[in-house]
Amino acid sequence: MRSIIKYLWEKRLIPAKGLKTLKGEDIHIIDYGKGTEEESGIIHDAKIEVGGIVWAGNVHFECNTKNSDSHSNVILCIETGDNTQASRQAEHSPNSLCLNYPKEFIKELHDVIELHKRRFTCGGTIGSMSSINLHNTLSRLLVERLEEKAASIGKTFAACNQNWEETLFRNFIRSFGFGIQSKEFEEFAGIINMQALGKHRDNMLQVEAIFFGQAGLLEEESIPYYYRKEATGNRYYNELVREYKFLSAKFNLATMSHTVWGNGHATPHLRIARLAAIYHSRKFSLAGIAACNNIGELHDIICTTTQGYWHNHSCFGGTENYGNGAMKRRQADILIINTVVPVLYVYGRYRGDSTLCNKAEDFLHTLKGEENSIIKKWKEEGVMPQCAADTQALLQLTRRYCQTNNCKECPIAYYHIKDIMHNAV
Repeated sequence: MRSIIKYLWEKRLIPAKGLKTLKGEDIHIIDYGKGTEEESGIIHDAKIEVGGIVWAGNVHFECNTKNSDSHSNVILCIETGDNTQASRQAEHSPNSLCLNYPKEFIKELHDVIELHKRRFTCGGTIGSMSSINLHNTLSRLLVERLEEKAASIGKTFAACNQNWEETLFRNFIRSFGFGIQSKEFEEFAGIINMQALGKHRDNMLQVEAIFFGQAGLLEEESIPYYYRKEATGNRYYNELVREYKFLSAKFNLATMSHTVWGNGHATPHLRIARLAAIYHSRKFSLAGIAACNNIGELHDIICTTTQGYWHNHSCFGGTENYGNGAMKRRQADILIINTVVPVLYVYGRYRGDSTLCNKAEDFLHTLKGEENSIIKKWKEEGVMPQCAADTQALLQLTRRYCQTNNCKECPIAYYHIKDIMHNAV
């Protein structure tokens, strides 16, 4: 009970005027003060007017105890319980106020603040929010998400000796996991030697040799036994092996274990072939991305068509056609959302260029939103995101507030509880 009333006070949901002490004196809250991290029932540095006299000090929340007068500098003691019992204790407190809400009301607040686990309790609130409040809240959540990604990008930037091009491409590699092999591509992004790639960028065979070699996919054991004879007898595969042996010795290249990638249909070969093609093309650069004015221009940079061996192979030795043409637009959109936009945003902030930051956000407002289990649940709650900016905001809301039960800091929960307060008897 005490924590709930404290939450209402901290969020300014208790009215500043119209309150009275248990002795009948008018209360005007001038400054709500500030709370503490711990679960104490104290608000510090508040300023209130009681009966025409201005007081400055602490606000203390009591659950029908008699010890409030033992706390120093208490200017208002809020009794959170039965009026009759609180009235009996009023003489023991400094200025005493009793907040007495129906049990059903307190239970609803408790469910929202503390038990926000199985579903999005506030889903209906989003649909009933005013367009201004909804826009401001989603915008805030979007910026929060970009700022969180900025922290991760900043670490990569430092690890890359403050090289933005390398930072961009390493983050780009990570995104090629597409939620299926995220950990594997995370490891791959960390191991790839950008110096070696840069020195041989004009030679497609050598670029591919470094990509496939460092991924551990040129090892014979990485090839399914039923494809191994076909693969090892192929000229292209043997050229890659030869080039990688030379480049590995030249640059002391590290090689992943092929077992990391596992077996099955989620083979990474095509995605790695696309990465090699994008890198070799030289179109994918931070300057090129920053110069784009619309999503179509970004697609032109990212969407590649597999050529040569990879036009009709999905792995070494496999001859089936996997539809290995141009990258699907939806895949390109995911790469833009997860890599291009965050890096462009952080780059703009690094340079103090708000135009680039705004452009990054504009791209998200142009793109169609993602489709995943979290967004599906929000739709079931009646929330219909209009673009990628909305879905990114909802992902931030879910992962940083809903799934961590952090309703006390949640901007949506605030409006939800405000509605409950407004309708309280």
